[in-house]
Amino acid sequence: MSARPAGTVTFLFADIEGSTELLQQLGDAAYTRVLAGYRALMRRCSVRQRGYPVDSPGDTFFAVFAAPRDAVAAAVAMQAALARHRWPRRATVRARVGLHTGTAVPTRRGYAGVDVHRAARICAAGYGGQILLSEATAVLVAGTLPAHTWVSTACAGCAGRTGCTSCGTPSCPPFCLRCGPRQPCCTTCPWR
Repeated sequence: MSARPAGTVTFLFADIEGSTELLQQLGDAAYTRVLAGYRALMRRCSVRQRGYPVDSPGDTFFAVFAAPRDAVAAAVAMQAALARHRWPRRATVRARVGLHTGTAVPTRRGYAGVDVHRAARICAAGYGGQILLSEATAVLVAGTLPAHTWVSTACAGCAGRTGCTSCGTPSCPPFCLRCGPRQPCCTTCPWR
């Protein structure tokens, strides 16, 4: 595992979509196995990309990266690993992932600061299978990835104020935070 990053870092939050319903569907024992498998996959993907796992309360996973490109690579690897994994009782486990680059104060048990909260809110705005990046993160990784990989998500009604980008892969379509979760960005979007 890499050393604990400091300074300007990229925060990654992941969360299982519909975890309460999944728990009710599977029951405590099977859900416990799902949660253990989910945490192991998320941790493995983050560590392989030089991430520092911080915490995983409930079904949330929190990791920090010194380089935003490593955080994006970990997020993509996480989504691929979740899709490939054979879950107990044929469960479908989909996670939303949010990334934000900024600063925070290292604490004994993690990090504290507005940028940590911003990353968590970005994650919460997504839906299962999606990776959302703050504008701060998207700008830092834009020149290092193929041009067709990233799609801006601010629709005309947002006037460019959302400041988030969604990974534009088939399993992660364009998304507008103003239009709400599960609503693809409108077709008149000038930012596409």
